[in-house]
This record gives sequence, structure tokens and C-alpha cells, in this order.
Amino acid sequence: MFVERALQKGVIRTAILPLTVGKVVRTMQPRDPAPVIPPGTACLVEVIELKWLLAGRGIHIHVERLLDDPEYARQILDRAAAIPESALRETAARLRTGLKLG
Repeated sequence: MFVERALQKGVIRTAILPLTVGKVVRTMQPRDPAPVIPPGTACLVEVIELKWLLAGRGIHIHVERLLDDPEYARQILDRAAAIPESALRETAARLRTGLKLG
């Protein structure tokens, strides 16, 4: 059996091989707790917004550390609050509230 895919300058014929599926056994493996923002608090979009606003000013942050390390988060948010750009300050303030960093 072949599937044909049109390209700009022609057609490619790709063979499709039969697929046999046997019994699959899955075991649950314990996972490390993910650095997740608790529900109802800061939004991941705000974290990424802060990251890109700061990157535009040459300040690069580590998102996972921002979410896991309250002291690091305070330092980054304090630095963002000191920058005279209203969008950056407002995003930092929302994130500080969402992360409950006072």
C-alpha cells in the first residue's frame, strides 16, 4: 500500500507497512514533583511574558528556578519592578501576587 503526498514539484510515494500491536503493559513510575504553579495563582503565560520582557532588556531568567526558588523569584521580580517600563512592572506585580511572594 502506498500513500501519495503532493509537494510543490511532484508527488512522493511512501510505503505504509502493516503494524501489529501486541499486549502493552504499563507500570506507573514515581515522578519527581513538577515545578507547577498552584491552581488559581500565577499563570504560566505571565511567567513567559516576564521572561520575554526581561530578555528584551538583556536579562535572562531560568523559568523552572523562578517557580521553585522563592528567593530567586524575589530577586528577579525586584529587578523587574525597578525597570521603568510599565508592562514589565505590571507583569512582575501580577506574578509576585500569584506566587504569593508579598
